[in-house]
Amino acid sequence: MEIDGDSENTPEPSEKKEESLCVHVFKNEECLESDGNVYYSFKTGGSPRSEPPHTDDDGEDLEFVTAKSAEIPPEQEALPAVADYAENPPEQEALPPVAYYNEQAIGIPVVYDYQALDYYDWKKLGQGGFGTVYKAKYRETHYPVAIKITEIQKRYTEEIKELEEVYLMQKVSGHKNTVEYYGSMINVTPESSQLWCIMEYCCGGSLYDLQKMYRSLPEYAIQYISREVLEGLNYLHEKWIVHRDIKCMNITLTYPAKVKIIDFGLAVQLRSPDDITSGTCGTTCWMAPEVIACKYYRNCTYGLKCDIWSFGITAIEMAEGLPPYYHAFDPAALIYTYEAPTLYERNYWSESFEDFLALCLIKSPDQRPTAKMLLEHSFIKEQPMADSMENWLMDYIYSVYWNAEGYGPENAQ
Repeated sequence: MEIDGDSENTPEPSEKKEESLCVHVFKNEECLESDGNVYYSFKTGGSPRSEPPHTDDDGEDLEFVTAKSAEIPPEQEALPAVADYAENPPEQEALPPVAYYNEQAIGIPVVYDYQALDYYDWKKLGQGGFGTVYKAKYRETHYPVAIKITEIQKRYTEEIKELEEVYLMQKVSGHKNTVEYYGSMINVTPESSQLWCIMEYCCGGSLYDLQKMYRSLPEYAIQYISREVLEGLNYLHEKWIVHRDIKCMNITLTYPAKVKIIDFGLAVQLRSPDDITSGTCGTTCWMAPEVIACKYYRNCTYGLKCDIWSFGITAIEMAEGLPPYYHAFDPAALIYTYEAPTLYERNYWSESFEDFLALCLIKSPDQRPTAKMLLEHSFIKEQPMADSMENWLMDYIYSVYWNAEGYGPENAQ
C-alpha cells in the first residue's frame, strides 16, 4: 500500500500478525482500527469508519502505532453504584395534600377526608346555586342542626370567596332575628374541597312554606313577621351589611315563634353606612330598581336601602302569595320602568298597611326610609294581636315539626 509522505517514517510490515492498531488522523476525529474493524471513537461527534487506511483529502498522513505505543485514554470517574432497591427501598417524601389552605390565614379548621361521623340522620332540605343544605343530628347531643355544604372552586389559595358568608354569619350570629352560627370547616378530599357551615336548624321551615300553605297570610300575621324581619335588617344595617336577597324563602320560623333571616351567600360588607356597592345581585322579582340599573348601565351603585325594597316586595308576597310581575316575561324591565307596585286587592287591606308598603317601595333610594325608621311606623308599632299571633305561630311550628319528627320541637332544643 502506498502512502504519501516520508517513506522513512513508514514502518516495515511484520511477517507475522502482530497485535497492532492503526490510528486514522482526520480533521476532527480519531478512530482506532484493527484489521479494518473499528473498535471505538475518541472524539464526540466522530463517526466510525470501516474502510481501510487511506490518505486524507487534505494530504494529512496516517500514523501506524502498535498497541504498546498507543496512548491510553484518560480514566473515567466511576459511576455511583446502583442502589439495591429491593433490599433497601429509598424513603419516599410524603406527597402534598390534594389541596392546601392556611388555617391561620382563613381562621377555619381544615380537615382531610372527613367522614362526618359526628352527625347522623341526614336529610336534604334544599339546594341552590350556593350549595346544598342538610338537616342532621349532632351525635353528642342528638340536637338537629343545619349543615350547608358548598363546593370551593379554588384549592390552593387563602382568598376563598365562599368564606365571605361564614365571616358575615360570625358577625351577625347572636341576634334573635338572625340564624345562629355554630361553626365551620373545610373538608378536603381527592375529588373536591367543601366548605361545611354548621348553623341553627329552624324547625318551622321557611316563610315560603307557611305562605304556600295559607296562600295569603292575615294582616296581623304580616305585621308580626314584618316587625321581626325589620329588627333583623336593622341589626344587619347597623353593622353595614347588605343582605341583597330578602324574600320569603330566606326567612325562617323556629320554636318558639321566632322569625330569622338566613342565607348570607349574597350578602356584602360595606365600609360605612353611606358606602355603596355594585353588581346585579339577588332574585329578580325582589330586586330594587337601583340594583336592576346595574344590569343596564355601567357605574350604577346601591347601598343598604336595597334591602328595604326587597322587604316591601316580601310583604306583598305574604299578602298575595306571589311577588309582583312574577309571571312577566321580563320582570326586571317592568320593575325599572313602571311605577312602584302595590297590593292588587287594596280594599282587603288596611290603609296603614298600604302606607307602609308605599314607603318601602319608594323608587328613589335616597327618599326610601331605613329599617330603623320603619320600625316606628304605626303598622309595626300598633299590634293588638301580637300575643295571639305568637300562639298561632307556635302551633303552626309545632305541627310542622311533629309531622316531620314525630315529637315536639321543645324536645330538640
